[in-house]
Amino acid sequence: MLTVSEVANQLNVSRALIYREVKSKRLSAYRIRGRIRISTMDLSHYLTQQHDRSTDVLRPQKKHF
Repeated sequence: MLTVSEVANQLNVSRALIYREVKSKRLSAYRIRGRIRISTMDLSHYLTQQHDRSTDVLRPQKKHF
């Protein structure tokens, strides 16, 4: 289990971004004794989803005439 700070450091983003992702439920997290923890498996799943979204955005769209 990783802390919010550890996840933010690994991804080179702010802790605030990680908190927003958790709050929006895009990133699964657990509250243990009042502290947020993120499993490595949930982080991996989140990163896969983010990658899939970014490739969808970058993929050329077919034009319909």
